[in-house]
Amino acid sequence: MTICEIIRVAPSSKDVFRKYGLDQIHVYQLEFEDACARCDVSPHLVKSELVDIHTAEKRMTETLNQVVQNILSLHSIVKAIVSDIRAVLPIAIASEEVYQDELLITKTKFQMLQEQLEMHLYTEEMVLFPEFIGLWSKKNGNHYAPSFFLAYPVESLESEHESVKLILSEIRQLSRYRTLQNASEPYQQVCKHLNVLEKKLNDLIHLESNLLFPEALALEKDFYDDAARK
Repeated sequence: MTICEIIRVAPSSKDVFRKYGLDQIHVYQLEFEDACARCDVSPHLVKSELVDIHTAEKRMTETLNQVVQNILSLHSIVKAIVSDIRAVLPIAIASEEVYQDELLITKTKFQMLQEQLEMHLYTEEMVLFPEFIGLWSKKNGNHYAPSFFLAYPVESLESEHESVKLILSEIRQLSRYRTLQNASEPYQQVCKHLNVLEKKLNDLIHLESNLLFPEALALEKDFYDDAARK
């Protein structure tokens, strides 16, 4: 294969070729071995670096795929828990006497949380994930043209993280997230579901803030840096 054919199949190889001067016009159309000979470069050394990049990319692809799958799995779990709370909360309010006031306030806070989560999960599934997958496929040689900059949706999603954590904190203070011996069974179910919901949301926020968002922004930066070099 020629240098240009290899780059077409494996775009990340161009950085290795550039390092050894193999991306120059006078060798661009040459077969790999001939190009290495023309530039007085060891083909074994170049091949070794190409293999290292391919291995690292494969490992990263597997990691990113797993991250996305983990996030989608958490989305499904969060939606199910929210549905459970929505179903049991009115029953708890109707059956509870001692803690009815805090349950009523919890209901208001929970409705706010639910609205935030619906928008947050929708934005990720319908906006961020398709763009992320598109940018990653572009990095791996497929055609993709970004339709917007990721900075704004990511900034908005990070802001929503803080809002969600604040609402969860307020709800925790109201419900105390503990089993009260003189509380009704529905009330205890509400506390149990809220406790699990907070844990799952913290797991989700950690994955998004520390892995998904930084990687999405890095992919976008690589895309525009690469476009600027052409």
